[in-house]
Amino acid sequence: MHLFPTRQFRLVCFGVLALNIIFFFSTILADCLICRPISSKWDFSVKGSCGNQKPLDLYIAIMNLIQDVIVLILPMPILWRLQMAVKKKMSLSCIFGIGIAYGSSLHSNGWRITDMHLIAGSAL
Repeated sequence: MHLFPTRQFRLVCFGVLALNIIFFFSTILADCLICRPISSKWDFSVKGSCGNQKPLDLYIAIMNLIQDVIVLILPMPILWRLQMAVKKKMSLSCIFGIGIAYGSSLHSNGWRITDMHLIAGSAL
């Protein structure tokens, strides 16, 4: 935050942070409440019913991608106003881009807890 001293930028950063935190807790809540009883989400011996998980997963993935892009783009105008060579600015932008590409690959290749339970259950 010391690199970006303007009050407006800090307020935008805290706003984005607040939205990320709200989204985090709301997705955990939605993911837990999609099954009745809740314990049937992780304990397959409990009889219950679950809603359609795919639309929720798609919504979470899209929102994560949007949040990643926002976090990537947020510092770019200030970065490009710094007094340094254009080559260094491009290098820094690429480093941010590599970070977002890595984060996106984690989202697309991530393991879900229920997938791990299915694998563990089949090995028993």
